[in-house]
Amino acid sequence: MKISAHRTVALAAAGATALVGALTVAAPAQADHTETTTTNYGLTARAFGSHADAQPMGVSSTRTAMSFLGCTREAGIHKRNFVASTGGEAGATLHVSGVENKTLTYQNKRRVGSRGLSMIEEVILGDPEGANITITGLHTRAHAFAVKRKDTLHAESEYDSVGISANTGTELDTVLNEADATLGDLLTEIENEVNNNLIIPGLGEIKLGNKHNRVFKRAGIAKSNAVALRATLYGEDTMPGGDDDIEVILGKSRAFIFKDLPAGVMRGKAVPLHANLIGETLNVGRVNDLPLPCRGTDGKIKETATAGVNLGNADSIEAGELTSRVFGKQNDNGSARAWTEARVTNFSLGDGELEINGIVGRVNVKTNRKGQIVRRNIAGSTIGELVIDDEAHEFPDPGDTLEIPDLAKLEFFVKKPGTRGMRVTTVQITLLEGSGSAAGSVINLGQAQTYIMRR
Repeated sequence: MKISAHRTVALAAAGATALVGALTVAAPAQADHTETTTTNYGLTARAFGSHADAQPMGVSSTRTAMSFLGCTREAGIHKRNFVASTGGEAGATLHVSGVENKTLTYQNKRRVGSRGLSMIEEVILGDPEGANITITGLHTRAHAFAVKRKDTLHAESEYDSVGISANTGTELDTVLNEADATLGDLLTEIENEVNNNLIIPGLGEIKLGNKHNRVFKRAGIAKSNAVALRATLYGEDTMPGGDDDIEVILGKSRAFIFKDLPAGVMRGKAVPLHANLIGETLNVGRVNDLPLPCRGTDGKIKETATAGVNLGNADSIEAGELTSRVFGKQNDNGSARAWTEARVTNFSLGDGELEINGIVGRVNVKTNRKGQIVRRNIAGSTIGELVIDDEAHEFPDPGDTLEIPDLAKLEFFVKKPGTRGMRVTTVQITLLEGSGSAAGSVINLGQAQTYIMRR
């Protein structure tokens, strides 16, 4: 059905270039089709080069060149993602180039495991023409593995750089401009500061990353996590505080290994809002996404929530509270049950043109003891209220399409079935020509996906 709308909306996210920048050149994520072997372990890994977040704006950049390897029992899988450069216009505070991230699983005579690898050719924290710290060859590695003979789990991580330099007008320049200086020298300077927080006037606050490696023997899980560096960059006004401050994470890698998976491995996530905005707006990616753990949640509901976000200026695109919930239980007899659920309390577009309340996306999957799928549906997915130009409309059915002329096309309960599960997007919104420079942008609301895999 089609309905008319009498107004249009102009969309722009002020300050977006300070986060993501004017140029991004990317190659699509790639998976190497090498020969694989099935192991008795669950394996997963992820890695990304950088992530920038400006909370007062309610938006954040995507994770640069994210490489994600979903839960699997297969060894011999290799994935890679590459971004040539991402930077800002004059005054932008974060420039990253040559980002290559890899995730992989492997098995040899002694070990089986997973790795996450992040490699950044160059990072500039600050203004390239002003105060800045430049890091070259930044590498971060996370490794989780089992020694097969003893069936013991292990986790290890590390980060380093080839070089580093500084132009801050402080004593830090003397240390970091030495010919053999590396990331380690910067970390030493940070460790000598109160609360491990190195404040650089006009630039920002540089903080330690972390290496977090844990083995949970009783649960049969090992996880490795590494972040090379964290920072709060002051933005274009070069002063702390204000809407232009940016929280930055550099070089993050994670790797996991799991034992005792009688029903196989679980995959999926709950994503209340996933926006791919173009033009003068910011590509915010997924907001409050919550993954379904490889072995499930041991029969407990895992939940996370976040306050609403404003995706455009003048409150032109707003979403209320975003909640993600996941559940998974493996039984000793080989059967399993899992679900993921994504909720958005309310969503509005334009000056009253469109309001949607009570958005829920949910996917349920169940297997029997033989591993056969006996349930795969979207029961629980719903929309509470649909209002267009202050007029309530009938409850949409799966597959319904609705168009608000010159503003947006809406598709409801969009399903993508798989052999071992499925994905649903409760509302998929494509902005039309009347949305100005944001035309062609896609906003997904209430997205859930659940799979129970034998391999």
